[in-house]
Amino acid sequence: MFDNCMDRWPPRNLHSTNSYVKWFAQRFNLTDSWRDSHPAQRAYTWCNKTQTSHSRIDYWLVSKDLRDVKTDIYPTPLSDHRAIHLTVPLSSSSSAKTSYWKLNSSILVHKQVITEVHRLIRLYWNKALAENIFSNNWELLKYELGKFFRKYSSDLAKRRRAEEEEVLHKIAFFTSKPIEALNESDKTELIDLQHKLDEIYKLKAEGAFVRSRKKKENRTQHIFLDL
Repeated sequence: MFDNCMDRWPPRNLHSTNSYVKWFAQRFNLTDSWRDSHPAQRAYTWCNKTQTSHSRIDYWLVSKDLRDVKTDIYPTPLSDHRAIHLTVPLSSSSSAKTSYWKLNSSILVHKQVITEVHRLIRLYWNKALAENIFSNNWELLKYELGKFFRKYSSDLAKRRRAEEEEVLHKIAFFTSKPIEALNESDKTELIDLQHKLDEIYKLKAEGAFVRSRKKKENRTQHIFLDL
């Protein structure tokens, strides 16, 4: 690390530095992007399990020629290190990609979804029997199910994002305080919040794995059909 006083808790030798890292940065005209934008702030990217030792040992070294570089430190799941998020403005904008909606099949076990699906099926089945028109009502059923699934999935994603943001906000609140200002209750809550964040990201990772496997299956199917 660059400064054992500012970047470590408890601090060590006043303003002592890692001479090799400092030489490397000077040799290649690099700068610690987070410290440039937070010259007097204390924040850390690693801590031990008891929250008694903290260090900012993870950082981005960027060229001093870059302008408007933004660096933030974020809580991370399943790790004793925090993430360092780097945003570098680009001159050319990337073109937007089009996408299409896919059913999140994991919601099919939710009680609210099961209840609504049964209600819609009964509604349009009885309507089809009464009218003796099955094909039209089948199309109407598919339309109503799709509309419900999209809204339910969207609302669920919003709730999960709000929960994630709330947890991140609380973690940021505690980690922004000086270590000596945290009492035992604060430390316990911080550990609980980290565990909650771990569970949130586990769920997101499982979803990403399912989507990735589905894409692979679709590619395999297309290859087979093209033979």
